[in-house]
Amino acid sequence: MIKFIILHCDGVADEPVEELGNRTPLEIAKTPNIDLIADKSELGTYEPIPPELHPGSDVGTLSLLGYNPIQYYTGRAPLEAASLGIELKKEDVAFRCNLVSVKKERNNFIMEDYSGGHISAEEGKILIEAIQKELGNSKMNFYPGLSYRNILVWKDGPLDVKIPPPHDIMGERINVFIEENISIKEIFLKSYEILSGHPLNRERVNNGKKPANAVWLWGQGKTPTIPTLKEMYKIESAVISAVDLVKGIGKLAGMKIINVPGATGYMDTNFKGKVEACVESLKEVDLILLHVEGIDEVSHTGDAKKKVEAIEIYDSEVVGRLMDKVQGFKNLRILLTSDHRTPVRIKTHSHGAVPYLIFSSDSIKKTGLRWTEKDCARGNYIQRGYELFKKFIEPALRK
Repeated sequence: MIKFIILHCDGVADEPVEELGNRTPLEIAKTPNIDLIADKSELGTYEPIPPELHPGSDVGTLSLLGYNPIQYYTGRAPLEAASLGIELKKEDVAFRCNLVSVKKERNNFIMEDYSGGHISAEEGKILIEAIQKELGNSKMNFYPGLSYRNILVWKDGPLDVKIPPPHDIMGERINVFIEENISIKEIFLKSYEILSGHPLNRERVNNGKKPANAVWLWGQGKTPTIPTLKEMYKIESAVISAVDLVKGIGKLAGMKIINVPGATGYMDTNFKGKVEACVESLKEVDLILLHVEGIDEVSHTGDAKKKVEAIEIYDSEVVGRLMDKVQGFKNLRILLTSDHRTPVRIKTHSHGAVPYLIFSSDSIKKTGLRWTEKDCARGNYIQRGYELFKKFIEPALRK
């Protein structure tokens, strides 16, 4: 039986950076392990984000797993709620509830950090529980997630509000984005009152850390109904990720959720454990989605050199380790790609084609090319991003 691995390298795609000599981080990074498989792979680009939808991992990961986001996407928060085991009723609207760092300036607030200073899961839980105690009621319930990523379930909550993700408005005045919705503005202001004086935040400030002193609601929606990968392709599948969003999509797609101790959404994640879990799980399932978030988080800082370093770590710790462990596999296909661009210039996600490679263990190709935006643009181009999954899996299943 053929086996499939999707290496989901979140946010790695970029654009030429002046600081890097007008080359992208992928072009600059030393990636001997990726280069080795790229030389034997089909290279191309695809559009994971339809132009009419906001660029993000919610839309991009649906595309990557073969789901047309125009048809199935209902919002980011219900996907994460699924990962946390939160069952939404028909009247429930889920909101993504970020713990953020804001700075008050007279009658306005400035968004300083979309992640509350990259608050830990343990600290984040304490703060969300404080919010639930003060603001939770028969219509609204706050649920802790991982780190700064949490969920609000709001009975008959507003579906049509347009609030940007906090990572899109770093350094901006934020009152204007919530001014039109009195209820959401009230939740924000009350959360600031509760959290700004919380002992945990006072301790963080004393230790030189940013306080997670407010919640930011966005990405609302209701639970989508999507067919599972087993229903569509008759395969068993699993997902390895530290991010609730990706695990939530996997759960809705009928994938087994594999949790790895020490796995985080940053570059301090347990790479070794993730790769070992991936290879071990191939004994039981046909397809594994191995997601790494860290490069995307580095991209949001706008530091091009750190992004290059992060890519080099990924090459060694993920691709290098994986290829060492699967040398004996005779029927193996690997898809290496991303779910969206995250240019360091703008520090957030963007539309546009991203590079992919499809490696087969029986390949005898010699492309002489690398997995970069420029080299992959010489190959196949897939406009409807969700068709990449079919291209990856269907020819092998027909053999």
